[in-house]
Amino acid sequence: MGAPYYLLKMCWSICPKGFYANSNTSQCEICTYSLSCSACGYNSTSSTVYCTACAYGTFFQSANNTCGTSCTNSQYKNAWNNSCNACNSACVQCNGPSNTSCTACLPAQKLLTNSSGGFCLTSCPVVGYVGFGTTCQTCDSTCISCNGVSANQCSNCTAGYFYYSGYCRYVCPSGTYPDSASSSCLNCDATCSYCFGGSSSNCTSCVSGLYLFNYTCLSNCPTSMTPNQWSVCFSPWMVFGLFLFIFGWI
Repeated sequence: MGAPYYLLKMCWSICPKGFYANSNTSQCEICTYSLSCSACGYNSTSSTVYCTACAYGTFFQSANNTCGTSCTNSQYKNAWNNSCNACNSACVQCNGPSNTSCTACLPAQKLLTNSSGGFCLTSCPVVGYVGFGTTCQTCDSTCISCNGVSANQCSNCTAGYFYYSGYCRYVCPSGTYPDSASSSCLNCDATCSYCFGGSSSNCTSCVSGLYLFNYTCLSNCPTSMTPNQWSVCFSPWMVFGLFLFIFGWI
């Protein structure tokens, strides 16, 4: 045991926290305020004070026994003991000790973020993500896979949506119909503006200049039929017959 040190008219074998033992003066002296130490030591050879623990809000660097408000890029701030601790070897930068706490990765890797930081991966997951710079970005919610983060950069669609020209659509656009087998919007026959299949007999509405009859678009309505305001062929006698049926006259 070393010589006792003098403080507050008492002799101490070990100086209390917040003080260091000065072997040159045999006194307990207060830690230097500017160093932000909560505990400190003394180097009698160089006559310098160094930190052994840090005050709240600062973090201990064991490499040089100092306290500061920041840590190096390869370390994270450990608030439990006010120290700078090394990142997991999987990370270049991090905010915690595990391989799920990465915030930056090696140049050949991609960062996939999560609630605690992120993973460093050699490539992004095929489902739901796309490589974007140094990170894995989520696809638009309508996409299963994508080649960009925008809604028009899908390559496959989530259930209930149909692929068309980069988009995943809940309702297929004019001139196309939803095909369940391919989960995509396929083209109608050229005569249809709307349809439920690819055949010329699957139309529900016609392009301009044609008239719908029995799910087919014609250049003219059949004999005794005329087009209405929706370009659908109908017979006035059919309307009259329906009127008679409704009122029970036939």
